Amino acid sequence: MLNLVINQKTSMQIKSAEEATAHAYLFVGKKGLGKTLSAKLFAEKIIGPGASKGDKDRWSYFVEPLDGKKISIKQIREVSNYCSKTSPTSIDNKVVIIDRAENMSLEAFNSLLSLLEEPPVKTVIILVAHSKYNIPKTVLSRLHTINFYPPSNEQLNELILSQGLSQDVVEFAEMLPARLFEMSGKGDEIKNLINRIEDFARGSITERLMIVSTLTEKMEVKNFLDYMGTFLQSRCEIDGWFKKSQSLILAQIHLYNNGNTKLVMENLAMEF
Repeated sequence: MLNLVINQKTSMQIKSAEEATAHAYLFVGKKGLGKTLSAKLFAEKIIGPGASKGDKDRWSYFVEPLDGKKISIKQIREVSNYCSKTSPTSIDNKVVIIDRAENMSLEAFNSLLSLLEEPPVKTVIILVAHSKYNIPKTVLSRLHTINFYPPSNEQLNELILSQGLSQDVVEFAEMLPARLFEMSGKGDEIKNLINRIEDFARGSITERLMIVSTLTEKMEVKNFLDYMGTFLQSRCEIDGWFKKSQSLILAQIHLYNNGNTKLVMENLAMEF
């Protein structure tokens, strides 16, 4: 699949699904294995060979959590309305992709369940999740699961060589293919981020506050916190690293709950 390095067993599951498509799937596996992009490419295939690019855009419906909140019942009701639309004869399937599906409210899951119990005509629903444990068993029982396993070391080494990635970048990406692709061509940018994170982790309160003052965009803050977690896992020699990790987790929770970005980072800098 384009721009993806997928475990061979997972690729075989996806190919089988393309040949005999069910009404609902769960793409599940560790973050960074290319599940969402795989779902989008899978959708392009099963919409049908007769579909134009415009058709593929129109008949693929994407849902994700908004503003750090859970996927709401309103979003699932909009999915239901989309599923009720009549597609042209040139389309084999309408497709719904629900990304980070584990972050769905209970009411939304119940609404989705009614869709899965009476599958809409010519519609395939794909849930994408890092874990299935927050998904109700009643929903899971109606999904065909495609497990995303880590690629082989040989596949990853080929990717690293083809993208010309440095060892620092590889370690920072935790050998996850989606992250490796994301970091391709961004060696200097990633090294700068690593340096800022190390300065934050080892610096004084004043130095930490100076660093967080440069982080203004919510996505930039989210990436900083994500990569800070990776950094701390690999730097257990840092004094008080366990307490620092707990502070980091709390900051991620506050950010996820739509906390004020500036306050979240300033609190982290003070408590770290």
